Amino acid sequence: MLMDDVAYANRLRHAHPAEKAGFAMLCLLASLVARTPIVPVLTALTTSLAALSLARVPPRAWMKLNLLPVGFLLVGGLPLALEFGSACGPWSIRLTESSWVRVSPASLRLTVQVTARSLGCTMAMLFLAATTPLTDLIQLLRKAKVPGIVLEMLTITYRSLFILLETSEQMQRAQASRLGYSGFRASLRSLTLMVTRLFGHSLERSNLAWQAMLSRGYGEVLRVLPPEYHLSKGRALMGAGAGLTLLALACFLPGGW
Repeated sequence: MLMDDVAYANRLRHAHPAEKAGFAMLCLLASLVARTPIVPVLTALTTSLAALSLARVPPRAWMKLNLLPVGFLLVGGLPLALEFGSACGPWSIRLTESSWVRVSPASLRLTVQVTARSLGCTMAMLFLAATTPLTDLIQLLRKAKVPGIVLEMLTITYRSLFILLETSEQMQRAQASRLGYSGFRASLRSLTLMVTRLFGHSLERSNLAWQAMLSRGYGEVLRVLPPEYHLSKGRALMGAGAGLTLLALACFLPGGW
């Protein structure tokens, strides 16, 4: 997975997880409470700048990580701009004798506000995910007294995703070696076979992983040796300053655009 590769290879990999989590949470909170779309956009730019300059995430990898969620937000925000009713307006299309679909200034403001807020929150979480491996996040959550059952489910789900992806890659590679994707009809048939068999193979491998955990003495808690991190006061102050600045702007800037 690209996200996992970036999380282990970036420059902030060995930074204390609390530094990155604190900065990301402040950016997330600033985007949530902002009354103007300016603050979430500033949040997205700040987190992108931190990922590219401080963490040294490759620009192409950062763009790939953002392509799907940002594209989903932009496409998903378009229906918010549409209003259905019986009254027409300057930007309206007649559907039937008594119904119109229109775009009003109020609906445009709502679309921009919701999309910008979602963008800021998404970029804050992407920064945290791209700079911090899940194992570090789990250790941080364990220190924050998150219930153990939640962490165990998170760990097992994370492992199951990798099993699913690895199984699909192996099946696709095996089909390609047998010319399973030599044409459109062959590709469609191979894809159908892979989808129908993927769940069964993944479930079987997940069961083998579970048996391996039990054979190694798994009880109620997955115990691992946590790495030692040293808190950098400079980085912590810089992240807290940037996050608090965005939060202050979110609280004091008036709404509207």
